Amino acid sequence: MIEGHSHLGHNRIKRSSKRKQTKPKNKKNKRQSRRKVVTSDNDDNSSSSSDDDDDNDSQDLDIWACEFEPSINSNNPSTLVALCGGSSILFLDTQQGRHVKKYTHPEPLECFYTLAWTLLQQSDNVSEDDPYAAILAVAGKFGSIKLLEPTQAHCYRYLFGHQQPVLKLNFATKEPRWLLSSSMDMSVRLWDIGTPANEIDDSCCLAHFTVPGTSYPTSMSLSYDLSLLAVGTSKADLLQYGIQPTDVSEWRRITRQSKSYKNNDDDDGDDEQYNPTIIKPKTKFPHGQEWHDGYVEDIYILGQDGDENELNNHIVSRGSNDMEVLMWNPKTSTKTDADIYLSLDWPESDDCTGLRFCIVEKDGRKRINGLLYIITHLYY
Repeated sequence: MIEGHSHLGHNRIKRSSKRKQTKPKNKKNKRQSRRKVVTSDNDDNSSSSSDDDDDNDSQDLDIWACEFEPSINSNNPSTLVALCGGSSILFLDTQQGRHVKKYTHPEPLECFYTLAWTLLQQSDNVSEDDPYAAILAVAGKFGSIKLLEPTQAHCYRYLFGHQQPVLKLNFATKEPRWLLSSSMDMSVRLWDIGTPANEIDDSCCLAHFTVPGTSYPTSMSLSYDLSLLAVGTSKADLLQYGIQPTDVSEWRRITRQSKSYKNNDDDDGDDEQYNPTIIKPKTKFPHGQEWHDGYVEDIYILGQDGDENELNNHIVSRGSNDMEVLMWNPKTSTKTDADIYLSLDWPESDDCTGLRFCIVEKDGRKRINGLLYIITHLYY
């Protein structure tokens, strides 16, 4: 345990669907008859302390997300991890066993729910010993996305567009400047965050993915080849968006243009505001017996390592009311029949929320390193 992150407690985001007390047996039996079921050997059923009844607001701690800083050299990984909660971001050095930096947003009512890292190539005048900059994107209650430079622990840019809290951030693996954000305003946005060393804000919103109905997006994943976006919603629906090659080409043109624009000192550049591409879902897999129950807490499209594999573009997902993690094929699944390749049983998770899974893809192998769930009331 590494201590040091503390702030006043914040109310949790209300789920739009209530957790069931019992699981429908017919759903479980139906799935088990046609898929391989793997039972996790992780018996960790730790949850909030039994002292939750003795709430003390001065000690409540909501940790909503944590992620390790990425490294260019996989053989020498970074030991720095970022955690978000309340209006602050804490940077912990796991090797030293203590926090080394802290960013506190000037507005104390902000509450960060999500964060994501990326590595961006710096400008040409930077030393060859340090050609890349680790950038951290954070967002939460206010809906604006903040871009931080952890080396100086300050916010250098804001991305405005969402009208409600942002629940999840993800960077595209193949395009490190492209950031996805899901918000309670019932939209997912794709951003080009721009160059970190540019004094001029060259960021822009590239695409706006609409979410139909009354549910809002809670999690999303973009395929490595940039052709598919999978989105989970608050009402357990799973949405699939097709991205056209012409859209990707246009977005890359805009990204290249903004890279070169920072070197232009004249005012003859193209000042025309770019209008983001509006994309509607092409497929909706509805909640129910074949799919998930409750809030979809995490989703992941396999193949992010770029290697050829028969499981590439299969989707891994989990709902808050489910006691399993599903791996399924979006190409062969229908609204009434889920083509499920694998079910990972997690029987001790029925009373847990905020569950996230971590998938590592390397050397042609894919491994789920267990489930991580956010501890919402931690006492020191």
